[in-house]
Amino acid sequence: MAARYTGQFFAPYTDQQYTVVLYDDDFSGTPETITIQDVGFQYPQGSTNTRFDPILSAKMSVKFFINTSGLVTFVEDLAGANEGRFMLQLLEGIIPKFIGFILPDLAQEEDIPTEIGGVLEIQATDGLARLKTIDYKLNEFGPYIGDDTFIEHIFN
Repeated sequence: MAARYTGQFFAPYTDQQYTVVLYDDDFSGTPETITIQDVGFQYPQGSTNTRFDPILSAKMSVKFFINTSGLVTFVEDLAGANEGRFMLQLLEGIIPKFIGFILPDLAQEEDIPTEIGGVLEIQATDGLARLKTIDYKLNEFGPYIGDDTFIEHIFN
């Protein structure tokens, strides 16, 4: 999976620089720079470390300007893509803060063009829901029946 687009922005009130990277399974080449308009991030809050903690996934949305022919092609590719083809990464410096799968069905392009192009909003989720397709068996004798926490399951 190769990086197709990158863009940088500064967080309000902190002046911390972040980088957004869009990856594409079907792309090979040098990534282009995009102009980020807005970033939204929803991260699950704290835990009480009990068996009944809710399992929440992280979500991220990014709005950026569609101001090149390459970005117009990206919008067309996104419209016909399968879920899992595109990924989104948020970096604080060089430290990954979020990595998730772009949900093509939730992409929205604004009808009102700006002076430098239209705006596309894409949304990504961390892929936690993909675990539901994996059978969890602690051994070869049958399904798991026990009371381990979610974290213990992940480590198994």
